[in-house]
Amino acid sequence: MTATRDRSPSLTQTQSVYQSLRDAILGVELRPGEAISERWLEGRLAASRTPVRSALVRLEGEGLVQRQGRGYVVTPIDIGEIEQAYVFRETIETTVVRLAAARADALDLSGIEPLILPEVRDTSSDEWFDIGIAFHVELARLAGNAFFVRAIDDVMTRIARGRWLEIWSTGGRERAFIEHERIVELVKAGDGEAAAAAIQSHVRHGRDRLLDALKTQRRGFAVRGFAVLDVTEAD
Repeated sequence: MTATRDRSPSLTQTQSVYQSLRDAILGVELRPGEAISERWLEGRLAASRTPVRSALVRLEGEGLVQRQGRGYVVTPIDIGEIEQAYVFRETIETTVVRLAAARADALDLSGIEPLILPEVRDTSSDEWFDIGIAFHVELARLAGNAFFVRAIDDVMTRIARGRWLEIWSTGGRERAFIEHERIVELVKAGDGEAAAAAIQSHVRHGRDRLLDALKTQRRGFAVRGFAVLDVTEAD
């Protein structure tokens, strides 16, 4: 058994390959719709076939890559899927804040409070992108149910590339920060209904802004090599 373990890539190497590939996809360094192969990834990541294959299987499960013939393609951004994801997200997050508010006296806020500190307003666009995802995952954690955390982590992953392509304005970031701060205040106060209304408004505003950006700029994205699908619009 020892010999077999020595010939296999370490868990650290496997995780590193997965994380590097995942980051490249979520940051649209690997463009939506781009064809990729195991051999090409081996060279790009300086890794053997086993961890590359393992990473691709995990990413396929996350909806970030899909099989195409003998290789893979980075999953195109699907506007219809994003619309569905936001419906799911709104349902989950309104439930999350109600549950969190109901246990306000027992909440551990150490994970979410750093994400609403004043200095967050001055972070770079890349950092703000990560903070936005982390906020909603940590908000789900306050409900005290691991299934909600996994659900929010998954849905935020599935809309992440669309959010990355969106043009973020300073005003949009400021509004989001204020809304994040308000949602936490309402949860801490134990006001579940007000928190649910606040998160609903927050999610819907983000959805409308994102979908408008993707739809109005879809053809421009195509010129740049980004596959953004909208089945409601004829080519």
